[in-house]
Parts: sequence; C-alpha cells; structure tokens
Amino acid sequence: MSFKDYLKSRASVLLINGAALLVLSVYLLLLKNPGAAVVVIVAGWFLVLAIYFFVRFYSMKKYFEELLDVLDGLDQRYLIVQIVIPNGHLCHIIRPA
Repeated sequence: MSFKDYLKSRASVLLINGAALLVLSVYLLLLKNPGAAVVVIVAGWFLVLAIYFFVRFYSMKKYFEELLDVLDGLDQRYLIVQIVIPNGHLCHIIRPA
C-alpha cells in the first residue's frame, strides 16, 4: 500500500474537509476577519489533517506488514482469521465468530 493509494481510499474525507474549509474561509472573510488570520487557520487545518493522515497511514502499514509476516509463518493460511488481533483496521471486515 502506497501513501497515494491510501489517499485515494480516503478521498471522501479529503473532499469533506476541503468543503468545510472552504465554507469556514468564506464565513470568516464575510465577517471581515483579516486575510492573514484566515491563511493561518487554513494552514493549521492542513497541518493537523496531514499529521492525522500520516500517522494513520503508518499505523495501518505497520499493522498489515505484521499481518503479512504472521501469514508467511502459517502453514495453513486460512487460519489467519483465528490469530488476527482486531485493532480497528479490520473490525468492519473481520468479525469474531
């Protein structure tokens, strides 16, 4: 999984954040806030969003790499469901029996 693929899978979140940021920016400008203040708010928003995406991506990447390492060690690959530790990445896909 590359970061580009991860961002493609999170396109809806990016679009919602972009739309919310646009609405907030227009609202702040209509309230006669200085343009510099709006730019600082937009930069802060992007910084927080970028940090969130990077942390989430590396967390998922680490999880799936560990999962593949475990899978390589199994002689019967279908047993992976019994040893997966759900941590939020696959909870909506793999449900305990």
